[in-house]
Amino acid sequence: MRSLYVPPPGIEILPEFIDFKTGLAWPPYEEGRIFYDSISKTLGLYNNESDVILQLGQEIYIRVYNDTGVQIDKGSLVYISGVSGGYPKAILAKADAAATSNVVAMATHNIGDGVVGFITVMGLVVGLNTNAFTVGTLLYLSDTVAGEWSSTVPTAPSFPIQIGTVMEQSATTGRILVNMGETNVSKSIVIHDLEINEDLRVNNKLTLKPSTVTDITAAGGITVTNATMRVQGDGGPINITANPQIVAGADGQFIFLIGQDDTNTIQLADGNGLHLLSGSPLFLGKGDYLNMQYDSVDAVWKEVGSNFQSMHISWSYVSPPASFGTEYVGGFYKFGTTSYTPAGGTVLGTANVAYGAHAFIVLGASSTDMVVRVTGTSITNAGVRVASDTEDIDTSGGVLNDYFETTKKWIGQITISLQSGTGVAINDGLCKYWNNWGTDFRVTGLDIKGIAGANDTGVNFGLIYHNPTGWTFNSGAPCTPPNPLVSFQGDYDTEYQLVVDEPFSWKRIGLTPIILGNQQQGIIGLITTSANNAIRSLNWDYVIRAD
Repeated sequence: MRSLYVPPPGIEILPEFIDFKTGLAWPPYEEGRIFYDSISKTLGLYNNESDVILQLGQEIYIRVYNDTGVQIDKGSLVYISGVSGGYPKAILAKADAAATSNVVAMATHNIGDGVVGFITVMGLVVGLNTNAFTVGTLLYLSDTVAGEWSSTVPTAPSFPIQIGTVMEQSATTGRILVNMGETNVSKSIVIHDLEINEDLRVNNKLTLKPSTVTDITAAGGITVTNATMRVQGDGGPINITANPQIVAGADGQFIFLIGQDDTNTIQLADGNGLHLLSGSPLFLGKGDYLNMQYDSVDAVWKEVGSNFQSMHISWSYVSPPASFGTEYVGGFYKFGTTSYTPAGGTVLGTANVAYGAHAFIVLGASSTDMVVRVTGTSITNAGVRVASDTEDIDTSGGVLNDYFETTKKWIGQITISLQSGTGVAINDGLCKYWNNWGTDFRVTGLDIKGIAGANDTGVNFGLIYHNPTGWTFNSGAPCTPPNPLVSFQGDYDTEYQLVVDEPFSWKRIGLTPIILGNQQQGIIGLITTSANNAIRSLNWDYVIRAD
């Protein structure tokens, strides 16, 4: 055997190329040996594992450590969890949970416990038992046996992770081309207990609670087999309760859930929910719809389109002559002057004043059985006036700071009295708020523009989200309403002052959660001034989106 020529120091040999013999069988194993693999038609490399050949340019390996306590068999699918000794730790993958579904590769050979070995991210793994599968069969990570693969696509709530294709059917020499599909399960969306109608306004649009209607069960769930799935409620509510409920998720499939109206809805109640992968846009609704898709840049599901009805509302305001303090636009609060325990009857308001407002009370202590009666003249939105009308407010089970409001609106003077039970201290008042004509909505934009009528270093504007939470009972004083969601001073910091004859403005977006206009919720604009005639003129504009 000829010895390898070593040139003297300072002399360099630069070969133009190296030729490897072709058509030869694999040479004897020697770590570090490179040869031409006539089967794969590329260079083969022997590493430290005698039963592994790396086909250069055709395969990608990762060197991993096995500390699972058992051997990881050749052909097993693994994910990475942590690091040990500078090597990624390989764990058997399983498609039944997000934490174990991020499969990375297939074991290239048997990797004993406490041993470093190789896994194939992309390329051929040979010498497997593929006898149960024909050539070309797509394989998926199993959701029943850790590390295994199957031709059965896992269904929701498991994750359908494609791992490769069968290249040779054999009990001993089977080959699988490993080519992982979408494995980032964080790009999936799972929705439980969803109820929608045509306008997406049933129970706050996305209802996360069990259904109360009679179930119409879709036996065995609903499977997307084509490019589009459409589930339409037009003959009563469809409540899908089977497990799994909707089997969907192949990239490129479109999912439509359509409720024709408030009666004929689509509902996903107490079950495994709707499970989508990142390439499956979700369309909810019919007339008003919401389109959700996965944003791979921000790694979140986002609303990418909708045709919710939007509208502009505008309120104007001028400071009352020679006065300052707290004022409102779009509604108002009129608070009782003090706290009291209802007994013989307490009068609220002024006779013949056109309040057209709801009466409310705020508890100063826990109530076991107190019922408070409101008596006066009511008025409906249809213009029906009822003299000497009454409405009882049952506060049983209420605690300190709990808020209660009449469904009726009142004009003129009203009387608040104890109807039954044990009286506890209360604050009272009248409230009027904008509620989008009793429908759900969201404030997406606010724009205030005006001219100052005087210098004012204490001016502030705010948007109050009127709802039953956030109230504070005050003993011997009026109650405190919910704090504004956003405020002029909060945004502008030190640059919020008004100067006579100077313009001012405040613009804001992304203001409120969904406001349930049919459930005693709404908005009120708050204006605070500390100087007489501080505001010569003001326009308060909103952009409202119906949800």
